[in-house]
Formats: sequence, structure tokens, C-alpha cells
Amino acid sequence: MMKLAKQGRPTSKIITAAAAAAVLAGVTACGSGSGSGTASGGATTGHVTLVVQNGDGGETGLLAGYAKLNKEFEAAHPGVTIDFVTKNFTDLVDTLKLQLSGSNPPDVTQVNEGYSSMGELVTDGLLTNLDSYASKYGWASRQSAALLAVDGRFSANGQTMGTGPLWGVAATGAWVGLFENTKVAKSIGITSAPTTFAEFEQDLAIAKKHGVVPLQYGSSDGGESAWMLATLIADENTPQTLLNIVDARPGASMTSPAVLKVADTIKTWADDGYFTPGWAAYSNSDVFTKFTDGQGLFDLNGSWYVPISGSAASDIEMIPFPAVSGASGLAAVATGDVAWTIPAKSAHATLAAEYINFITSQAAGDTWIASGNVPASMPDNASSELAAAHVTGASAEAVTDWQEIMTKGTALPYVDWSTPTFYNTIESATEELAGGKISPSAYVAKLQADYGTFTKTRG
Repeated sequence: MMKLAKQGRPTSKIITAAAAAAVLAGVTACGSGSGSGTASGGATTGHVTLVVQNGDGGETGLLAGYAKLNKEFEAAHPGVTIDFVTKNFTDLVDTLKLQLSGSNPPDVTQVNEGYSSMGELVTDGLLTNLDSYASKYGWASRQSAALLAVDGRFSANGQTMGTGPLWGVAATGAWVGLFENTKVAKSIGITSAPTTFAEFEQDLAIAKKHGVVPLQYGSSDGGESAWMLATLIADENTPQTLLNIVDARPGASMTSPAVLKVADTIKTWADDGYFTPGWAAYSNSDVFTKFTDGQGLFDLNGSWYVPISGSAASDIEMIPFPAVSGASGLAAVATGDVAWTIPAKSAHATLAAEYINFITSQAAGDTWIASGNVPASMPDNASSELAAAHVTGASAEAVTDWQEIMTKGTALPYVDWSTPTFYNTIESATEELAGGKISPSAYVAKLQADYGTFTKTRG
């Protein structure tokens, strides 16, 4: 899949004045082409240019998959040309609200999940309710209720995430798991991947004793800090603990004993030297490069890094993060990639829905697997498709474990989706905690100051 870090992928960003000014002149550039619409069955009555906007700039594996599917869609819809507009993720998020407020938005666009992205667009009436299309095309039969909820459901007032109408659907999957270098593990006497949280911590200690970086971790971009916090809340406690926080259910708090336990764990790992030396200077992509070059035992990161490159690629496996004894079921931070939506002012909404249906179908899953990606809608023949495409190792595990999480486990949201500013709060607070500048209790208090303020506005 992608080799570049999705630094902002799980975050909820706020549009800046500078970004707004920069996009003003180009709002109309992504508008729909002329045409007289579509007839039943997808045939066009005249020529239609369907403007499809994505935020996957630099993601070569994803873009290759979309290129193939776009050609197939055009072939199945004579008279339709797809204008596939590619932006990087940050540009997409920072300019989208202004763009969709204009008179000539794209027909289909990706929208980042979270309160300050999808939530604000729903609140302002800038997205199309997809429930009728979901019913027409049977989307609930191809993706789990949990995945559809985490990717695209919001209350009509934009105040409650994960429930209410469907506004977006993902084409590909993304989940956060534990990467392990099996060659390094064997060299220090570890013969199998950890299956419990206790075994994981034992392996960290063994690596440290042998002079191996136990856990590659970089905090400069905040990604791994947010993923670690979410993963530990779920797996050191229960998956429901994380769901309660993100959904702001009664009693949820960042100062609870469950979150304080996580803070103690992060502080202990930092004090024991389990993180990358100089971790504050590195981004998650920096340390993943170190990891794939053979440095370190573990890295907590995302499936968007497959297929893996680097000298140690053949030695790396990907597994769900091991939970403590008693945690209920297989769980992971697992969402689709940035959700596909239809702007309220789309000139070709019906055709746009056909496009979303096409790229999220189980048949499209074959294309996603062949291009090294994780399909959100898993094809029935996933195993044979993996074999036919010669997909092995961590790339194959990214697909098979995703399927296991979706069918037998719990798909969890990113914890930083909880508030529009939580990502930055987590980034700075975790650096202070791991750097010994604040205590675990002060850490959870900082998180709660952000979390509590926002959740009160939702009440």
C-alpha cells in the first residue's frame, strides 16, 4: 500500500485562514463538466465529466488501484469521463469546507472523519445523506455495521459520531497493529510473536537487555503518540473503554483509572529506555524506515505501510496488538481510509453514488489486493487473490488480519477523533510525559482539559 506516513490521516484538522485564502481562487477548478446526466442503468445521455477528488497524493499503491478502477468505470459507463483530482491529505482537509461551500464543488470527494471535518460538513449541510444509496446497493452486506459507523455515520446535527445517517463510505481499509522483526527476535531468543500484553512487555525487556531498540517510536508528528494512546486504552483495558471515550458516553473521562493506567505504562516504557533513542526528533515515518532497515524489535504503526520496502522487509510480520488477559475479543484501531462522500451541491449525485458503489464493491477488492492494498469490502476469494498476486508476509497479514478484525473482532476509532483539537493535545502531552516533564496524573489532566471542554459543547 503506501510507503509514506499518513501523518494527518487519523486527525481532525481545523481550516486555517491562510489555507482558506489559498483556495479561494481555485474553488471552481474542481467543478463538474457539462452534460445532461445519466439514464437508468448508468448509461449517459450525452457526455458527463465526473469530478472525483481524493486526498491520496503520494500514495502510489492507492492511486494505481484507483487508476485501474476508473478506467473500468468509464468502460462500464459510455459517455462518462472521470476527472480524478489528486491532493495531498493536508490540502484536502484544510480546504474542503470552503470548497464545498462554493458553487462548483467536485461530484465525489474524500472527507476526513472526525468532528472538525465530517462533523462540521454535516452540520453545515454540505454533504449528501447516503442512506438511500446504501439501501439501494446493499452496502451493509459488504461492510460491517461497525466499519460503516466509524467511517461515515454522524447525527444530522453533526454532534454525535458513529450513529445516525450515513455520509461516507471507505474503499480501502487501514488498521493499526504491531510490526515485529522476526529475524531480530530470533537473534535475542524470542521464538514467537507475543499473544498477551504481559508477553509483549517481557519481549521489550529482553530486547533492551540485548541492546536492541525494543519499540521504534517517533513523536515529532504526533501520529504514533495518538495510536499508542488509543491502542493501550483498548488493549490494556477493554475495547469498550475506547469506544466510550470517542463516543463521549456517560461517565467517559480521560482522568479515569483506565486512562491513568495507560499513562503509567507510557511513562514506564520511556523511563526503562524502550523507545528509540532521541525519539522526540523523529516522525513515525522516520522510525518506520529505521525499523524496515533492520533496527529494532517492534513498531506500532499502520497497515498503510504495506507493501513494505527496506532491507529487512522479508523478516517483518504484522499482528494485532496483544491485549491483557481478560480483554474481550480481537480489537484494533481499524477504519477505512478517508471516506468517500457526495457533496450536497454535486451536479451528478446519482452517478457519484454509482461510482462510490463501484470502488467499494467486493469485486473491486480484487483490484485493491492486486495493487498491494487492504480492501474495505473483502472479496469472498481473498485467499486466492493474495496467492495469485503473490502477496505474502506483512502485506498478506495486513489483509487477513483486517478481515479477522472486521468479522470476528471490534473495529475501533482513533482516539484523537474525540475532539477537533485532540490530536495536537495528545502530541504535546505525550512528549511531556515520556520526556519526564509531567507526571501521569498531570498528563491525563491535560487530556481531560481538552476532552471535557469539547464534550460539554456536544451535550
